[in-house]
Amino acid sequence: MDYLPYIALIYFVAFWWQVIKNPFSIATAESIDHDFPIMVHSGRAWRKGKIPEDKVFFRHLTGIKTGVFYPPNILGSWLSSFGGLDYAWKIYVTNVLLHHWATVLCAFLLFGGGLVGLFGAIAWGFMSYHIKSTLWYAQTFTWITATILALEHNQFWLAGICLGMLILSGHAPFVLYFSYALVGWGLMTGKATYLTLLVGFLIGLPQIIPYYRYQKLNISAKYTAQEKTEIGSLPGWAFLFMFLPIRLRAYVGKIGHEEWCFYVGPLIMFFALFGKGSCWLLFWLSIMLSLGGGVYVLFSKFLIRMPYRIGYFTALATVVLGVDGLRTCIQIFQLNNQHLALLCVLLGITMWFSRDFILLEPFNGYGERPSKTFKTPLLEFLEANSGGHKVNNLPFPVYAGLINRLNVLPYTGGNHDVSVGNFLKVPKLGHAPYDWFYWNEDSDIVDMYDIGWHVGYKPSDDPKWMKVPCQKALWVNKNVVRVN
Repeated sequence: MDYLPYIALIYFVAFWWQVIKNPFSIATAESIDHDFPIMVHSGRAWRKGKIPEDKVFFRHLTGIKTGVFYPPNILGSWLSSFGGLDYAWKIYVTNVLLHHWATVLCAFLLFGGGLVGLFGAIAWGFMSYHIKSTLWYAQTFTWITATILALEHNQFWLAGICLGMLILSGHAPFVLYFSYALVGWGLMTGKATYLTLLVGFLIGLPQIIPYYRYQKLNISAKYTAQEKTEIGSLPGWAFLFMFLPIRLRAYVGKIGHEEWCFYVGPLIMFFALFGKGSCWLLFWLSIMLSLGGGVYVLFSKFLIRMPYRIGYFTALATVVLGVDGLRTCIQIFQLNNQHLALLCVLLGITMWFSRDFILLEPFNGYGERPSKTFKTPLLEFLEANSGGHKVNNLPFPVYAGLINRLNVLPYTGGNHDVSVGNFLKVPKLGHAPYDWFYWNEDSDIVDMYDIGWHVGYKPSDDPKWMKVPCQKALWVNKNVVRVN
């Protein structure tokens, strides 16, 4: 049975082959507009022996899910600084794929190896919610799996190190909810998960402290618990897609389909019916919380972001119950290795549908090389002439400004939204995206905050805005930028 990890590796390579063959095919969505600019920016700093920082985009460098202080990201970003943008992107994709493979391998060990372990690794590693091309997602799933694996072997210190890596690299809601699960696990089993939590949070302090400051500015922080349930909770029918291959490209409120893709397949759902243990509690509790309503509101002071993210733990619990149920069925139905091998093949076929989430609409038609995306005549002009003044309304995916060293309006995540009024301490400006004029009128405040350039339409009829002659859609604010 020593060859089984290689079987898992072959399936992994086949599953991700389109990305392995063409890493630029996933140069889309938050990978290209969020993760990659942070990696390139950080790599430049690490190569100079400095800690990455950016006063405008402090959220990028201190908010959990950036992974600036996560050791593999430090190495990857440093290596990326020795080549061009296309070379750097290949480093990024390699990092993503290695973490996805680490998740599969940890799951194989978690479920005890052998054919049962292979069955569990395919179910865990390739369930649709785990199929994300964004680095912080991949790292989150790896370290959740590794922490559970260490705890299963009563390696509480090692589990603490894994939890610390999760905090340094992972996404805040998953870190928090997983920590709650560890507390509950410790109370129910008597395991010393308190030691794991202590070690993990001590390691994660470099990310936790600045994140606490950032969280106050996050777009979701402005919503009440009731408002979160109205715009960020799941309908009950979303969980039907746990056993149906998702092809529905729809939004539930503001929730994209990739955030409620809980597909684990009919085979896992069937065996889960035979599963036993505390994961049933996690299953039902995570469903109730992700549906919003009174249950979510009751616990809202202990939760962050939107309810729908909690649904991820429903899928995790289902896989654990499914593997446990398989073990029960082995005894009940006297299943042999041939039966288990056939079940692994059938599971591999059903999980193949998760490949639908490697490339997400509406971004799946993008996939440009970064050397082309971040090196346009417009960006090169601004790099040479912006003079450090803020550039407004840069398009996707270059609006972060980090790669092109442009000073831009800050945003704090959540559909690239920023509470400009709170961030700039200007009252009653509401919430604006990276285009100031989407929500706000042109005024002296624009000059006050050094917005010297605007991309796209003419911001207003104020004569201070002059079209740049050599550019198709660029306007300069003469009150801010000295024009010859």
